[in-house]
Amino acid sequence: MNDPSITPGRTLEPIRPLAVGDVARIIAIDHAITGRRRDGFYQRRVAAMQKHRDELIGLGHADGGRLSGFALASILDGEFDGRFPVAMLDAIGVAPDARGRGIGRALLAALDAELRARRVRELRTEAPWHSASLLRLFAGAGFVLAPRAILERPTQEKEYI
Repeated sequence: MNDPSITPGRTLEPIRPLAVGDVARIIAIDHAITGRRRDGFYQRRVAAMQKHRDELIGLGHADGGRLSGFALASILDGEFDGRFPVAMLDAIGVAPDARGRGIGRALLAALDAELRARRVRELRTEAPWHSASLLRLFAGAGFVLAPRAILERPTQEKEYI
């Protein structure tokens, strides 16, 4: 995806599928962004992508061979009364020292292309309200508030049923 319109004056290296060897760098990028370590999540997800390529998508951007950004998505077909397959953007991250160059937008554009090729018509995600940079990325990529509410509750603190 060499698209000079993404960052004026600079051509990005192509977006590529993530590989098992990218896990440590994915974890490092996520930790730099969130301050938390989610090693198990990323290790399981990247391993599962190798077996479930029809349901899981992982894309990365590398600068000179070093991963600088990633996006992970899953395809759902029929969940939540769905009438057509939809994709969930489960995680996206760009290394802090690589921000401002259009890598997040390039990852989302490549993900859109992959989803269209798989006949997936919609991409959904969630974002914390306090993450202004992530919300700006999503707004710029065309995400809007969905006409549904996400509900949650603890599972062990109180008997509900």
